[in-house]
Amino acid sequence: MNAVTVEAALLKDATAWVSRVIPPRPAVPLLAAISIDVADGVMSLAAFNFETYAAVGVPADGAWEDRVFVHGRVLADVAGRLTGAVTLTLQDGEVLVQSGRTAVRVRTMDGTDYPAVPAPAPTVGTVDAATFTDLTHQAAAVAASQAEQSLSFLACLHLAAGDGTLTVQATDRYRAAIITTGWDGDPFTALVNATVFTSALKGITGTITLGVDEHHVTVTGGGRTFTMTQTLIAGGGDYPDLAHLVPDSTDFVTVDRAALLDAIGTARLAVDVKGTPIRVTVADSTVTVEGGSDRSQAQVVLDADHTADIGWGFNAEFLQGLVNATDGPRVEFGMGTGNHPAKPVRVVGVDPDGDTVDDAVFVIVPIRSVP
Repeated sequence: MNAVTVEAALLKDATAWVSRVIPPRPAVPLLAAISIDVADGVMSLAAFNFETYAAVGVPADGAWEDRVFVHGRVLADVAGRLTGAVTLTLQDGEVLVQSGRTAVRVRTMDGTDYPAVPAPAPTVGTVDAATFTDLTHQAAAVAASQAEQSLSFLACLHLAAGDGTLTVQATDRYRAAIITTGWDGDPFTALVNATVFTSALKGITGTITLGVDEHHVTVTGGGRTFTMTQTLIAGGGDYPDLAHLVPDSTDFVTVDRAALLDAIGTARLAVDVKGTPIRVTVADSTVTVEGGSDRSQAQVVLDADHTADIGWGFNAEFLQGLVNATDGPRVEFGMGTGNHPAKPVRVVGVDPDGDTVDDAVFVIVPIRSVP
């Protein structure tokens, strides 16, 4: 018997998740494939691209005798159009995909030369999937480089655990994120591509089991697993110590978070060239946010608590992203010794009790000083 039945929604979700691993133009045609195994009531689908291996299992009725390889994106596209129960039947070098009155035939691929996939890295501990996904997405969104020509580590997340703390870090030289949560497991460090890692985490629920070795990181949870190769820093150097970028703040300004986000958005409307800085000036118990061009000018004045007068120029998009990532009703900007307008600025949320939210610390470097 070479027929198996699964729910369309589960097949759609599984094929969509696994096919993210498939490169747009595979160097080896077989890397465009999804492999399918069926055993013990589970259909296992997997894909590999030499850097990342992803596999997911879904409940299934029936059995196949052998592993089958089919074009992954074709199967994902087909699965996305089906509803109800889906039967996949292997016959004469094809997989017949049927649901109701819909039937699609997908040719199988010769998997003889399929490359060996990496073994899962040894387990170092577990973490709540929702918490871990939030941490990594937050750090990646506000501080990992999106530039194609950037140094490899600038497009990465640095994961480190020890002394009961798991830390996720990212930087693109102009911004930095240092986000922490509790950790009950073995110490480790890892460096992974931020885009690939956060994309693979989507859809994983429950508890994540994290595995790390010298070359790979493995994440398992919710019936899904992926193993990806760690990024190497050119020359064998270490990931930069981002804690040294955080100013030892002695002067502060605290402002309403929602009002500041609105002010930044207003200032951005008046900036007609991407990357043009907006001005943020602190004086007389206020924060003034300004942006402008030859066509328009915008200025918003906000009430603030502060201990020093200063002015900065910030990349508006970067500043908006960092402020948006903070928690709490207010946001605090911390300045280092000397209160210099060109030095890095510490950005953290402030909770309703007036305490800083120190488990998510961000740093932004001003573009230029403002008189």
